[in-house]
Amino acid sequence: MMMFFKKKKQGFIVKEVPEINYNQALEIQIRKLLKTVDPEALFDLLPEERQKKMVESASKVFNEESFSFIIHSLINEQIRYIAEKTMTMEQMAIGRGTLNGLQILYEGFEALSVKFQESNKPKEEFDEYKII
Repeated sequence: MMMFFKKKKQGFIVKEVPEINYNQALEIQIRKLLKTVDPEALFDLLPEERQKKMVESASKVFNEESFSFIIHSLINEQIRYIAEKTMTMEQMAIGRGTLNGLQILYEGFEALSVKFQESNKPKEEFDEYKII
């Protein structure tokens, strides 16, 4: 954890700032740039009832054991292929693009699954007389 000091009239204020992993931040930005289509924007164009059905369906698919097995198997196989068989930078770039696509697909289903779980979470009722 990094710290920085801010000058104050009577001394210094110490504020903790989380360490920044620049490689990870760069990877996140590159992946955002590679997404030429914003799935959220397309999803928002659907009628509300259709959105609910899509979210429920995506959640069922995401929580299936076979979905996770297939996606992770494809990712591992693609990594192995890139490491062992690519001969040119173009082949490696295509392989990395394939990995990126698989990861975006997985994250898309994961986001819809989380959205479904949040929408079906029972709302907590506030009892102003309950002792905490």
